[in-house]
Amino acid sequence: MLALRLLGPPELRRDGTALTLPVRKLMALLLLLARDGSPVPRARVASMLWPELDESTGRRNLRRELARLRETGASDAIRVDGDTLAAGDALDCDAVSFAAAVDAGRTDDALALWRGTPADGFSLGDSPVFDDWLDTWRDQLSALRHRALRASAVAREAVGDATGALDRIETLLADDPLQEQHHRDAMRLLAACGRREQALARYERCRLLLRDELGLVPTEETEALATALRGSVATAPLSAHVAAKPMRTAPAGADLAGRAFIPNELPFVGRDEEVQRMEAAWAEVRPGVIEGVGGIGKSRLATDFAAAHGPFALARCRMGDAELPYASFARALRSLMGPVPELPPLPNWVADELTRLVPELGPAPPPIRSDEERNRFFEACALGWRALSADSFDAIVLDDWHLADAASRALLAFIVRRRAESGDTGTRELFVLRPDLDEAAATALRNLIDDARGVYLVLQPLGGEVVLDLIARLAGGG
Repeated sequence: MLALRLLGPPELRRDGTALTLPVRKLMALLLLLARDGSPVPRARVASMLWPELDESTGRRNLRRELARLRETGASDAIRVDGDTLAAGDALDCDAVSFAAAVDAGRTDDALALWRGTPADGFSLGDSPVFDDWLDTWRDQLSALRHRALRASAVAREAVGDATGALDRIETLLADDPLQEQHHRDAMRLLAACGRREQALARYERCRLLLRDELGLVPTEETEALATALRGSVATAPLSAHVAAKPMRTAPAGADLAGRAFIPNELPFVGRDEEVQRMEAAWAEVRPGVIEGVGGIGKSRLATDFAAAHGPFALARCRMGDAELPYASFARALRSLMGPVPELPPLPNWVADELTRLVPELGPAPPPIRSDEERNRFFEACALGWRALSADSFDAIVLDDWHLADAASRALLAFIVRRRAESGDTGTRELFVLRPDLDEAAATALRNLIDDARGVYLVLQPLGGEVVLDLIARLAGGG
């Protein structure tokens, strides 16, 4: 039996004995092919594993790795069918079995396979394209696991196994301690196990986490459950759960008589001058920048403003983007494409260039080796950006732009300038960032917005009168 174990540290085993793979590319190859068992063109595999090489060199490297796999004694791990590769029929993959069990509703069978983070600790390092793909796959499997844990908790409680259900909920909380619903479920299950004091302690832990990490207070439903526990009132099981109302109560200790409830999202107040400046830029289809310290309301202003004017796309930069050229731009491009990457009708050369950023679209062309080839790539990205956004989005909000990599910043600057020079009346770009850019990058961004006659806002804290207006709206009176 040939077994590929990917739930946890990756390993390949033959009849229970681990096989030593001489290079990491072999495990990466098995990961690519075993994900869903579908045949994958050789050219795509080569572009994922050796993105810096031209297609012929990548294919040559791929042939070498297939030979190494045969030398390892695992030739049946891969099925070769002409110009495509697939996982071999003899290969048993725990990740594939896990996903199938979750989809079939066999949640406990699926959870028994889980050994830890998928392909824990594995990466290529020299192929950001593969590592990005691997991160996405890990997220998908983790979401499946959470679904299985929740379903298993419901099933166990339904047969009177409150302890087993609680174990599943505690596992969910270990993964996401800020998920209030899980805290609420744990409170109720602890009470069902006769551990009322621990249930109330769980409420207090939830309250402090929400306050310290998110600046929030528990929802009305959580407060009601805590009140019921103090009075030893029975509570509904998981299967009867109804989604929490989008309301938050006054902090503990407040006068409960005539208590008002604070919504998850506060009323939008102030920013009149900023909105007027954004309106002027919007009318002329100009870009905008909203800069400010964390928590001051940059993203809220950008998304509320964009939503008020029509459909918009939202792309967020991430920690670590700075280490991967074009990582931020590729993520923004994917946000325009939707969940299934595909392109509108475009010239073949444009589509070919865009495969450098979205490998699922097909084999990538040879690496860029000259300024002329770089210019061609930039032109293709500008055309793709316009085609994907035209008639679909009125704005693209690029959040946490201070985390973007330098290559993405240069490419977006090219696109914004090209649009401004051509008089294109398409999609506006709204950049949202903290004042964390280095001096050269900050100057370049200001110059870009000035050249495009856009708007650059630096948000300041709300004034006292505006805060008073917010409080009055929440209180419902003077």
